Amino acid sequence: MKNLFFSRSLSLIDNFLSYVSNNSTCILRYGFAAVFLYFGWTSFTDPSVFSSLVPLWVGEIINVNIFVKIHGLVEIILAVLLAFNIHGSRVALTMGIILLITTSQLSGPTFLRDLMLSITLIVLSSILRKEELS
Repeated sequence: MKNLFFSRSLSLIDNFLSYVSNNSTCILRYGFAAVFLYFGWTSFTDPSVFSSLVPLWVGEIINVNIFVKIHGLVEIILAVLLAFNIHGSRVALTMGIILLITTSQLSGPTFLRDLMLSITLIVLSSILRKEELS
């Protein structure tokens, strides 16, 4: 009985990992699209949430709330393009670079996480590029 449960568990795990492996780029695209869509929408509809994170020098060039709304709109557009895999490699690279620039302007407890997310987006762009060329 114990061995049967163990072998079925391993089989379920193997099936799950096989599914994820076969659909990994799609899962990553949808996951990143959801994240950017959420934060883009929040930035666009309630810029006060993120306005305190904008560096002071930006406020000397443009109104901070307008900047946050524009940034949010860009994130929404990129999220939709990534979800539908329209110029997927270029969009993922752009998202990675934007997140890298944003991360470089901030410090705090989320710095390492955001840095690794930007690197993951850049790696995803290279994987998508290989898929586009094949």
